Amino acid sequence: MVTYLFYICLLLPLLARFLPSVCVSLWLRLKGKARVAEDLKLEIEDLKQQQSEISMMDEFAKHAKLNRKITAKTNTLKEIQTNQAWIRMKAYLYSKIALYVLSAIIFFIFRYEPVLFFDISEFTKDNKLLYGFAYMIAFPSGIIGAVGMPVGLFTCNRVVNQVLNFVTPDKSRSAMVHEPVE
Repeated sequence: MVTYLFYICLLLPLLARFLPSVCVSLWLRLKGKARVAEDLKLEIEDLKQQQSEISMMDEFAKHAKLNRKITAKTNTLKEIQTNQAWIRMKAYLYSKIALYVLSAIIFFIFRYEPVLFFDISEFTKDNKLLYGFAYMIAFPSGIIGAVGMPVGLFTCNRVVNQVLNFVTPDKSRSAMVHEPVE
């Protein structure tokens, strides 16, 4: 039998995986920094395109003027990206702290309630090893045949992370795996 705590145990790792990136993107959108950086990148590309069309030998002054504009906009873009890095770090840190606090609150409120129930009544008294293992899994609820909150959180966290890693593999690892060996 699955309790509502099982769904909470599944939801927490998903929140831990996606909430920081959502918070970062929302924070940057609210600050208006993301759009400004995109606009500057487009302006720099446009200025570089204009500069490539001008001959440096024939129109040196115009070429140098565009070069100064490109340099100024690039410096502004670097400053904005530095600010965005600080914003990303803060948003990531705040969201992780909020998730850890939420996890701790949920853990301490529901620590004595079982997450899942299994029917192992026929094995408990006959097999002492299984009885001890079942008691460890049920900690701290103490109900044999149940899964306690610590084991439930740990198991759900591992399963959700493995599934998400399988669905969205790390690009750097997959590139290393498929490289030809010399």
